[in-house]
Order: sequence, then C-alpha cells, then structure tokens
Amino acid sequence: MTPDDLHKALSCLLGLPLRAVGRVVGLVWLSFGASHEQQMHNGRTRVVGDWALHLSCPWRFVHCDTIVLASGDLYCAPEGDDPCDLNAGQESRFDRLAVALNDGCTARTRIASSLRVDRVGGFSLSFQDGCAFDVFPDETRCGPDIEYWRLFRPGNDSPHFVWPTGIE
Repeated sequence: MTPDDLHKALSCLLGLPLRAVGRVVGLVWLSFGASHEQQMHNGRTRVVGDWALHLSCPWRFVHCDTIVLASGDLYCAPEGDDPCDLNAGQESRFDRLAVALNDGCTARTRIASSLRVDRVGGFSLSFQDGCAFDVFPDETRCGPDIEYWRLFRPGNDSPHFVWPTGIE
C-alpha cells in the first residue's frame, strides 16, 4: 500500500466537520460529517456520522503547541497519574478531556482542511480552527489479526479501509 492509497482513502474526511470523539473500553472512535440515527441490533438507536474512524494505535489531538487529548489519557485516572482499569468501567482522564474537546466541536465547527500521510499508516489531519489530529502506528507487528485503525461508513455495507491489512 502506498501513501497515495492512504491519502485517497482518508481524503473523504476533508471538508467534513468532526462531530464527536469517544471510546468503547480502549477503542477510540471519531465521528465525521452529518449526524444520523442508526438502529442497533438490540433495538436501540444511536447517533453516528457519515464516516467513523476507529483507532487501536497511538494518536493525539494538538491545538497550537499543546496536546489536548491523547491515547495515553485512556489509561490514567481523571485526577493525577494513577492508572485506571478500562475493563472495569472506570472513568479515565480521556473521558473528562473528551467532553471538553466535544464541546469545542459543537461550539465552533471543526472542519477537516488538510491531510498528510506517511508510508507506514500514520497521518495528520488538520482542522480549520488550528487543531490537528495525528495517528502513528508504533509497532512492528503486522498480519491479518493486527489492526491499527479503520475508516468506514456506519450503517453502510461498503468495504472498510483497514490499516495495515488494506481493503476488507
């Protein structure tokens, strides 16, 4: 897979607003584009965006010269540096900081404006408000059971773009 392939896959996010950031245990998700209600298997509904990005590798949000939210925040208690157990449902520093980041997304539209990719699945998505989102796979492992990030359209049967395994 070439950087051009990565750029082509991720360029669908350009011009779209970042709607929300959240997590399910240790998997972080980002929602881009217009919001839609989606029926879930259990009969409930949830709000999703046009595009979803799921992350299982290191990442960070930067505004100006400050990291405002990063993957390491998942594993720290909201106050101090004590570890938190995500599998036990504990609140993490991520949860508190994500609220502030999401409030910023609704207060002013955070539009994806430029994209840079590298040769190993990393990328940086810049927003019109000066915020940037960086993703950087940081392991040598690779194979059919390894997934660092995934881009897809929720509720759509189109193929997912998965790094490093390619189009699925």
